[in-house]
Formats: sequence, C-alpha cells, structure tokens
Amino acid sequence: MILYEPYHLWASLCAGALGLCFGSFVNVVTYRLPIMKRLGQYSDGEKLKELREQGHFNLAVPSSACPQCDTSIKPWFNIPLFGWLALRGKCFSCKGKIPVEYPAVEFLFGFVFFAIVFTDGVTPTTAVRCMMVLFVFCAARIYRDTQQVYKPLIAAAGVTLIMQIVLGGLGYAYSP
Repeated sequence: MILYEPYHLWASLCAGALGLCFGSFVNVVTYRLPIMKRLGQYSDGEKLKELREQGHFNLAVPSSACPQCDTSIKPWFNIPLFGWLALRGKCFSCKGKIPVEYPAVEFLFGFVFFAIVFTDGVTPTTAVRCMMVLFVFCAARIYRDTQQVYKPLIAAAGVTLIMQIVLGGLGYAYSP
C-alpha cells in the first residue's frame, strides 16, 4: 500500500510546503490582479495608478506591505503562515491587525497540496490537479471580491481540466 512508503510521506510534506508558498502567491494574485485591471476603483487608486504608470506595480513589485501603514514586510516575516504566526497577526511597525484570511489561504493550499499528493501519489496528474485548484480558487475569490470573471483564469482552469482528462486517459491518473 502506497501510504506506508517513507518517500510518500516526505513527498506529501514537500508538496504541503510548496502549497504554503503557492497560497501566499494566490493572496498576491487575488489582491493585485483586480487592481491591475481596474485602477482607481479602490481608496488608494491614485497611488497605485502612479506606481503602475512608473512600471512599479505588478504581481512581483512592490514587495508585500502592511495593509494599514504601508510598511514593507521584512523578508523573514514574509514566510508563508509562519511569519503571520511569529507576528501574532499584527504588523511589526504599527501593530495593526493583519487579516487572518492571508494565513488561512496559505494553510488551505498547504493542506490541499499535501492531501492531493498523500492520496494520489506523485504523478503528472497530481501536479495538474494542484494547478487546477489554484486557478479555480483564484477565479472564485476574485469573483467574490469584485463580481468580475477573469477569462484567463477560467481558461487556465479549463486547460488543466483537459490535461487531467488526457493524462488520466493515458494511464497517469493515480500511482499504483
């Protein structure tokens, strides 16, 4: 039985750690993508519009910052889930609360990636399934927050679904 093989648990734990990182990136995508698409809709729209015009606002830049005081988060506090726990959910600078939704999403993705690898093993469809969950979650969360559908995210989810079906048909559905 696959659940008793030592590498299997190790692969699942690694997938969980990778899921924490992807969860952190999902937080960035679901916050910044709507802003990038429709600047000016938010209270800080003028500042963001200026950053965007200078080429300083995308999914990678600027670095993560406190939602209240806009102080950049130190790299060691930007470690998914653990940084929020170390700070006890408060900004290092202003002591303002950092929403629990951020570490909750990171934990969710860590758990989901762990569970997928733990139950299905390490296969090509496992990676595709993890990406499908990521795209669907991003699309659903952005829709929840903005009531807008982002077609590229839906298309990416559709492509991963098709890849899942094709790989399953080729015999890569689950590990033995």
